[in-house]
Parts: sequence; C-alpha cells; structure tokens
Amino acid sequence: MKYWGFFVFGFLFFISPIFAQWFANQSTFESIRSKYQLAPNLESEAYTNSNFPILREVETKENEEYDYYFQLCKFQEIRELTEILYYLSFYDALLQIKRCTEISKSETSNLEKQIKKKIFDKNVFQKYYY
Repeated sequence: MKYWGFFVFGFLFFISPIFAQWFANQSTFESIRSKYQLAPNLESEAYTNSNFPILREVETKENEEYDYYFQLCKFQEIRELTEILYYLSFYDALLQIKRCTEISKSETSNLEKQIKKKIFDKNVFQKYYY
C-alpha cells in the first residue's frame, strides 16, 4: 500500500500515449481560421463602398452638393477654412459652406470664428468625436 501512488502514476504515464490516439485529431489553425472567415468581417467587408453601390451614389451626391455650395460661397477665407474642415469632418464642412451662401458680409467674421473653433475642437478633442 505504501507504493500505491507510484503504481498509479506509472500506469498513467505509460498508458497516456495510448489514450491519445483514441481521440480525434486536433484541428489545424488554417481549418479554424477558414471557418471564421466565412462570416463577414464588419470592418473589412460590410462597410466598403464596393460591396454596396448605394453608398457610392450617396457619397458622390454629397460631394457634388459640397462642390455646388463651395462654388456659390463668395468669401475666400471661409472657403479655405471649410477645405481644412473637409478633411476633419465632411458633414461639418458641408454645413458651414451652406451657411456661407446664406450669410451677408457683416456675418462673415462670426462664421469664420465658428469654423476655426470647430477645426480646433476636431483636432484637440478628437477622441470625443470618433
């Protein structure tokens, strides 16, 4: 009875390789990866313009709208600021360029300040906007 633990340990040590062949082979990394690749990846496939032509249409219409209002805006400083804002936030730039077509000469300084503040906020506080 004194060596009962050694006997059990030795028995399992020598018999365990025999048990391994009774179980099915483990899946390879490639088989597991291919199984998960069947489901679409949201970042790579679901939101691309090539998979959804309606997104391309909307995007081109928005760009045409921006270009239209950009041509109507008479104030050079506001046009330049909205070009900068365009790269940070397209929709903010679109709203500001629309506003440019509706304001008079006396209101341009106020709009310039708003656009500069928006650019500053988008650069400094970007984690709150994305």
